[in-house]
Amino acid sequence: MEYDDEIAGGFLKWFPGVNFTGMSVFDIGSGYGGRSARFRELGAGSVVGLEIFPRMVDESRAFAQSKGLTNMEFQVGEGEHLPFAGNSFDIVTSYDVFEHVHDLDRVFDECMRVLKPGGRLLAIFPPFYHPCGSHLEGGSPRYPGRTSFFAARL
Repeated sequence: MEYDDEIAGGFLKWFPGVNFTGMSVFDIGSGYGGRSARFRELGAGSVVGLEIFPRMVDESRAFAQSKGLTNMEFQVGEGEHLPFAGNSFDIVTSYDVFEHVHDLDRVFDECMRVLKPGGRLLAIFPPFYHPCGSHLEGGSPRYPGRTSFFAARL
């Protein structure tokens, strides 16, 4: 689904003119790898995706392999503690992730730490304080009541 959405414009419609050619890309909250795969197809030299659920990482790896894509890596981890050296990536992408993290300031600092000088952070996220909470099953940590009452099993 992420891949098909990106083919239709998805995330990148908000960032016209972004050139991935030869870039090292870090996709935080990479989901099932569809967007990450599309970034690689658009010329990224390498793409690393990070997701908190091992099952999603496994499916991401399988998806990239089914597309015949190389120079792609998917890891399990959290945004508050990125397992990468500083100045590692030209571009960091984040699509509907920041509203789900426990410590946004820490995640943002980590994203900036792993960006190379002159690198770009491309992020989209819905309002934090929307009265209905977040769009993801399980709710937003900034509105804990919704999470308690409507948590989903992933």
